[in-house]
Amino acid sequence: KAEGKRTCIYINGQGSQFDYLFWFAREIDNLVVENFNGNDIYSYIGSFNGHAERVIARNIKGTKLLNFIAYNHGAVKQVFGINLNGEEIFSNVCKNSGYAEQVVGVNLKAYFRGMRGIGSDNGKINQLIAKEIGGSEELTGLEVLTGVASNGRINQIIFDGIDSPFAFNCCADSGG
Repeated sequence: KAEGKRTCIYINGQGSQFDYLFWFAREIDNLVVENFNGNDIYSYIGSFNGHAERVIARNIKGTKLLNFIAYNHGAVKQVFGINLNGEEIFSNVCKNSGYAEQVVGVNLKAYFRGMRGIGSDNGKINQLIAKEIGGSEELTGLEVLTGVASNGRINQIIFDGIDSPFAFNCCADSGG
């Protein structure tokens, strides 16, 4: 960064366990990780006045995956989660005055929460894409896309294949 160059990182975990992988990474250019198991992978990236250009996670299993990205005045240009399976996935992205240009979740299998609270509490997201979001093999996702843009703003939501009895519960309440 000091030389004005972008950093691009790609890591294939080949199924290995790595808890807290890139947890609280504040400044990220381009980051791609795939084939990992663990807890809190990618959580809090670009948060607390941080910034991330493009973050991609693919084929990840664990608890609390990609949560709180761009949280508390953070910003991210693009974040992609593809083939994620875990207890809580993509929750509270851009919450508390965070910003994202594009948030994409494809084939997310949550056994508790999936994409909950995105863009809430003065958060702003230009485009949210959610495809094939629902429960894991173990349990049906109880909260999928709940509390979305609650006291926040999402300009465009595109979704398909959402499988949850509580999908979109309490979305855009209180002026979102």
